[in-house]
Amino acid sequence: MAGKKCVLTQSRTNSSRAVSPRTPSCSPSNCTLNNAPCAGGGPTNPGAPGTPGNVRVTGTTGSAISLAWNASSGTVTGYRVYDEADVRDARLAHQLRRGGYLLEQIAPLIAQVRAAGGLEPLEGALDGWHARLSARGRAMLTGAAELDAYLRGRG
Repeated sequence: MAGKKCVLTQSRTNSSRAVSPRTPSCSPSNCTLNNAPCAGGGPTNPGAPGTPGNVRVTGTTGSAISLAWNASSGTVTGYRVYDEADVRDARLAHQLRRGGYLLEQIAPLIAQVRAAGGLEPLEGALDGWHARLSARGRAMLTGAAELDAYLRGRG
């Protein structure tokens, strides 16, 4: 099948590669997105977003290719949009899970972060907690050093 082709040519300016299309719009050949052609268009399923249009190559390197496309059209229903707070909560939960916390422990913390309006209002409490932990760690190290000196002195 013959599709639109992009010809990569080496540009001597700034030692970068440039894309030289053979057609006015340089699109990857045989491109589909959600089983629809990359050329764009309206939704194929009721409530589904339309296919983004004008998929094109914007740059290349020796091991990568950059693509760009126009936004899809149509009204979207039945799809969840994640806002910044959702992403923050997911990242926080991920980090806590990596630290060994159980979901039963994480859920109340996430609820508290949401109730506080994010992490920023909690920074003062977190800074105080961090300072107390640091002071306790330093006190333990000082005590261990003094105990070592005492035990060495006793022979």
